[in-house]
Amino acid sequence: MKYYAIESHYEKEAPFGIAWQVKLFDGHTLLEEYDHIFYNEIAGYCKCLEDMGFIENVEVKLDIESELKKLQDFQKSIDEITAKAAILENPAKSVETPSIRTKSLSW
Repeated sequence: MKYYAIESHYEKEAPFGIAWQVKLFDGHTLLEEYDHIFYNEIAGYCKCLEDMGFIENVEVKLDIESELKKLQDFQKSIDEITAKAAILENPAKSVETPSIRTKSLSW
């Protein structure tokens, strides 16, 4: 039986610091390993393997789905922080300053 397994690991250059490794098996024999697959590539990569007749390792898929959920939550946090930082960089846009009125006196 041909199947593939996916493992996540830390990779400094990867988006969010996480990359995946895909291992192809025929029974208990390791056929190949593919490294440095990023989160935005993994779905298409797995689809190609399934088209080639490989079956997904269900236990690993559950882990990948939870990792993707964590990444999506992390991206939302980054977006919120970036928005707040943009406001702090240009406080004139975020804070209204009162106008100063002067009266002129004539003698």
